[in-house]
Amino acid sequence: MKIRTLSFLGMLVVVLMLLALAMAMPASAAGEGNILRVGPGQEYATIQAAVDAARQGSRILVYPRIGVDPERYEESVAVTTNNLQIIAQSGDVVVSPPQGRPGFDVNADHVTVRGFEIVGAVCASGITFQGSHNTFAENTIHFFQGPCNPTAIQCIDTDGGSDYNTIENNSVSGADGTGVAYGIFVSASSEALNKGNIIKDNTIVDADSRGIYVGNGTGFQISGNQLEHIHTGDCILVEASNSAPQGEHRILKNTMFSCAGHGISLSASPGTVLAHNRIADNRIDKCGQDCLALKAGSGAALTHNQVMSNTVGDSFANGVLLSAGQDAAVNENLILGNLVYMSMIDGISLTAGSDHNRILNNNVQESHKVGVSVAGDYNLIVGNWIWNNAMNLEDTGVGNKWRNNDETVP
Repeated sequence: MKIRTLSFLGMLVVVLMLLALAMAMPASAAGEGNILRVGPGQEYATIQAAVDAARQGSRILVYPRIGVDPERYEESVAVTTNNLQIIAQSGDVVVSPPQGRPGFDVNADHVTVRGFEIVGAVCASGITFQGSHNTFAENTIHFFQGPCNPTAIQCIDTDGGSDYNTIENNSVSGADGTGVAYGIFVSASSEALNKGNIIKDNTIVDADSRGIYVGNGTGFQISGNQLEHIHTGDCILVEASNSAPQGEHRILKNTMFSCAGHGISLSASPGTVLAHNRIADNRIDKCGQDCLALKAGSGAALTHNQVMSNTVGDSFANGVLLSAGQDAAVNENLILGNLVYMSMIDGISLTAGSDHNRILNNNVQESHKVGVSVAGDYNLIVGNWIWNNAMNLEDTGVGNKWRNNDETVP
């Protein structure tokens, strides 16, 4: 009995000592799940100081500098610690990076950057990142200047693996074609892929080269974005440029107006595979090139894609284009239920080499040349309403089947 009592008393002493040590730790230490505050009168004067002090699981709350000099956080914030939340506490928290440096540079996983106004400098981007499961949301990024082609939100991952990030509800604006070159740019190089990233509900106005660019990825969701006045390039471009098979993208419910290039473009570079993508319920108005283009370079495969229920109008080229380079496979694609109007060339055009596709139940009207023009072979063109075009139908291919198409003017 005495031995058991002494053992119990010894354990009790150890527990009490541990509790005393825990109570003696400073309350402001940046530990697991702690809250760190940045701003005038707060514990940290700069965002970078708080980030450097934070451990995984911390929340960093950033307050505005209104009424103090300077009123902006003049810094480029580098984040290398996983699992941080960096949250602006009002819409007046402004970050202004130095020349050539991004507002935030995230090289970590599970990081959130939310609610900041990021005001640009010369040759600086708004947010750059590599990593997975990050969230960039509700930021306003504007007044970034060239001539170095700055990007509002950018991921260039040379070895891939920047996966399942979310870019949502951000507002990006340039300055009448002299601001950001790209609104959102997510790419991998070499033989790498980025997977499962979500780009949704962003507003991008006055970008110079591209609104949204995705290069070498699979399983992206690009949805609910609004893009206006893209001055020299495409509003949305998804490109396969390495030999890793890719696709499974969902491009849904985006609205585009005044794209100097294509509205939405799927582009398979020579020798690549881009397949099983879905483009649906988008609205595209005023395109300098084909509003909705699926293009395969020499020897590429662009197959099993769905183009459904889009509204496409006022194109300076074709409304919807399927284009095959030499020895390319552009087949088993579905063009279904789209409204295509006022194209300067053809409403729906399939070039030679675009074979075994289905063109079903589309409404094509007021094209300046041909409503539906098919130069490929063995395609199925059924149930389309094709009316009031300069020429409604043109078939220069072999073995195409035309059934139940209506050329009646309403």
